Amino acid sequence: MNFRLDINALRAITVSSVVLYHFNSSLLPGGFAGVDVFFVISGFLMTRIIFTRYSENRFSFGEFYISRAKRIIPALSVMLLVTLVAGFFTLSPFEFKTLGKHTLKSALFISNHAYLKEAGYFDTSSMDKWLLHTWSLSVEWQFYLIYPLIIVGLLKTFKYETVKNSVLFIFLVSFIYSIYTAYNSPDSAYYLLSSRAWEMLLGGIAYLYPIKLKRTFAQLVTTALGMLLIVVSCLFIDSSFAWPSQYTLPVTIGAYFVLSANYQHVSFYNNLIIKQIGKSSYSIYLWHWPILVLGSYWQIPHWEVVGLLLSIAIGIFSTQYIESLSFQAPKISVLQLVKYPPIALAAITLLLSQLVYSTNGALSLYPLNIQTISNEATNLNPERERCHVGTGKVPECVYGEGRINQIVLGDSHAASIIRSIDKAFPNSATLDWTMSGCRTAFGIYNIREVKEDHSCGEFIDSRIAALKNYPSASVYILNRYASLLYGANEYQDNDVTEFFVGKSKINRRGKEYTEQALSSMYETICAISKVNKVYVIDPIPELRKHVPKTMAKEMMRGNSDYRVSISVDEYTSRNKEIFALFNQLETDCDVHRVQVKQLFCDQDSCYGDIKGRPLYFDDDHLSEYGSELLIPMIQRMKKS
Repeated sequence: MNFRLDINALRAITVSSVVLYHFNSSLLPGGFAGVDVFFVISGFLMTRIIFTRYSENRFSFGEFYISRAKRIIPALSVMLLVTLVAGFFTLSPFEFKTLGKHTLKSALFISNHAYLKEAGYFDTSSMDKWLLHTWSLSVEWQFYLIYPLIIVGLLKTFKYETVKNSVLFIFLVSFIYSIYTAYNSPDSAYYLLSSRAWEMLLGGIAYLYPIKLKRTFAQLVTTALGMLLIVVSCLFIDSSFAWPSQYTLPVTIGAYFVLSANYQHVSFYNNLIIKQIGKSSYSIYLWHWPILVLGSYWQIPHWEVVGLLLSIAIGIFSTQYIESLSFQAPKISVLQLVKYPPIALAAITLLLSQLVYSTNGALSLYPLNIQTISNEATNLNPERERCHVGTGKVPECVYGEGRINQIVLGDSHAASIIRSIDKAFPNSATLDWTMSGCRTAFGIYNIREVKEDHSCGEFIDSRIAALKNYPSASVYILNRYASLLYGANEYQDNDVTEFFVGKSKINRRGKEYTEQALSSMYETICAISKVNKVYVIDPIPELRKHVPKTMAKEMMRGNSDYRVSISVDEYTSRNKEIFALFNQLETDCDVHRVQVKQLFCDQDSCYGDIKGRPLYFDDDHLSEYGSELLIPMIQRMKKS
């Protein structure tokens, strides 16, 4: 098939937009839309290959998949392996284990599902994910696996025109589904093939239903209009838009116009820089994200420029010396496939990444102090995954044996101390009434991916009603209160996602919302105290930085005295309204306040470790070791 200068130029423009966006989003706020153009190009090329070869009676599934493997796997595997090896010398064991997991998912082309389970694409945590960009390769590969099976099956069953119409119909269904999902489950819309397929199918439509242009001038105008739509989209959209959705149409229609016009006589198509970046677009895309994360991880100055140039240089090198490697197509047999270099390279990547993951990030190869620090990142309640849920029905696990004399109520901060409450009273049992992100307040509900989730409020209301079944039990309440009032302290977040049934809906944090939330908590905790003895535990200091990960990182840099900390002033000011609430509850409702400041703070700072051992498994949740600091205090207060 003839090399098309317009497709190469499209690749150059779109990879440049993506890379610029990632290195400095203010330069090109909609640069992420370049990925959508790549999807359209892929759909066009795959449709052309399948329909052309089938019409010539020379389509082979084996050859199709092998050619895709040859095109994608070598450069991807080399990037994954280099990142994995570099990670061993750069990352803490906890981070290295995560990289091993992500490498495995990327090599299996299912990383889009893995990242969907973790966090949103535009979250700050994305900079901790060295292979986040591989989600798009996973979507493409999944399309490559399914698409030829559907098309060839249709071609064998129906007439050519019927198959063309079927592609158009599937495109429309996927597009409508994409819009629906973008407003009901935006993370799923972003990451999954089901809501991305229409973009690749639009590329197929560009091949099957091209705009019929008889004159060169019309081709030029259509091409110019397509390019303009792409550029305008990259300049004027941003991450606040529902994506992919109807807002994605301009940039994808722009790609459709360029592909359909098939105009090859634009002068900048032959520009040496455009030609080289276009040819190297795949490898540049592969390398730019781990290079970006590397600079962020080590906080290298001027990395926006240095990292961008390095991404291009390594991408060009990868294109010339890895992508261009020629492999003789194997015979379709298990032995030949295993010996085929791209498949063998993928197998090595899978085995090594699985080894890293299964050995907890090659933990035993690190110095003992790094091992001790890193182990705290996984020192969680072993029943946490089973007993602590984020929505739906709460399992209500029971710890210990005998009569239930303790109930732990609250969010994930409460879940992190539940075994220590149980250890404090070994002769009785402790009931787990915790739900992730569920603050102790009547009628509270969350907005999760634009949907109202009332399971938290329903759980709180039902459990308070059930307290009559445990009249002798003491209730221990702990929540990440400041996150409710002010948002997480790791990043700026003023948008409210937690509301209260029967009260006005306030969408931005501020004095009015704070008063509403505090009054709701007051009413709830006071109501509990009328039935049971209540202990409210002061907020646990939130340290902004992942304690084990940061400590291990600094230790590996030679900063053996480094401690993760915040000032006492920050802890006090962030929680002053909560302290005032607890004092009022002590006076009005006979609630007992458990003050924890002296356990974690001196006169100046609150710390994340004791003698080099972390007290947290992340930035704000106590590990099993850290939560044990509470045991003597809880026992003393119970006796008093």
